[in-house]
Amino acid sequence: MDERWVKLTRFRCALTFFVQRPTKGGIQAPASYTRYTNTVQRASYLIPTNFLFKGPPGTGKTTTARKMGSVYYDIGLLASREVVECSASDLVGEYTGQTGPKTTKLLRKALGKVLFIDEAYRLCDGPFAKEAVDELVGILTQEEFAGRLVVILAGYDNEINRLLSMNPGLPSRFPEEIRFDNFTPVTCLHILDKKLSKEDVSCPSISSTDKECRQELLHLFGSLSSLPFWGNARDVEELSRRMLRTAYKRAAESAVVELSLSPQDAIVCAKIMLNERRARLTSLPAEEKTSVQPQALPQFYPSFEHSTSMAQPSASIDAEPAKPELEEDGCKIGLGEEGVQRDLGVSDAV
Repeated sequence: MDERWVKLTRFRCALTFFVQRPTKGGIQAPASYTRYTNTVQRASYLIPTNFLFKGPPGTGKTTTARKMGSVYYDIGLLASREVVECSASDLVGEYTGQTGPKTTKLLRKALGKVLFIDEAYRLCDGPFAKEAVDELVGILTQEEFAGRLVVILAGYDNEINRLLSMNPGLPSRFPEEIRFDNFTPVTCLHILDKKLSKEDVSCPSISSTDKECRQELLHLFGSLSSLPFWGNARDVEELSRRMLRTAYKRAAESAVVELSLSPQDAIVCAKIMLNERRARLTSLPAEEKTSVQPQALPQFYPSFEHSTSMAQPSASIDAEPAKPELEEDGCKIGLGEEGVQRDLGVSDAV
């Protein structure tokens, strides 16, 4: 059997492993196509190349984009594993006539690679932002670019939806959507444990040896993750640095070589972070408070905790992920029809 075919059939399992909650769009499609396609070339042609990554910060959108670059390269759809990371400002010019060429230049640089546009919702703002969106819609239909690179727009859920309303052709260019939810408290504690273990810091309150303190930390993570601006893995890493400083301080005070963190110290560090975040929220101007949408409390998905969550530090890409059942109509393919009005920014030229 062709090696590329084997890699293609593993595509869905790999992506399911990267994200917390697999969806029916980009993740389901490749495996469904491989069931009904006789050739690698045909299946490769049908695999989506444009994605929307929706979710709060620190949930693994950038990491998933990098993993997708490797997967698409392995199955022969891309010429490189490289991921070109940029922001909305890299597409928008500073004066009239600059945005179009700037956007085209960036996409041409990303040919054969993954183009990851973080905070893409910023394309909603500014005098030249709409020009960049229109240019993007037009470029993705051109033969030079269509199917020759992977484009990912990433950002908050509501803001990405607002971006899609700027051009009627944008939703059809990005039909595949992957959602990234807040990490559960269990996942946050798992990440914290890995961070401290990497620095050779022992902390009984995180392990099962002190269940009472472990439950207290889970409760604190639940409170933190319910606040606006919670950064998930980013903030867990910040908390691990605070705990590491405390461990070094305790070691210096007691002249002990081994680094350890008492349950009380761990809880105090987490409570300090929680109080600081709450204080920042109460100090916001009244008009800004009304615009802040609290993040939904993370739900617990035990089956995904160590198998399908992309951001689990202990996970490995070589691990054998769970294999959900395939759906016969897991993805729909829209074929063009004559007489359909072209989208904004798309030339009538063939």
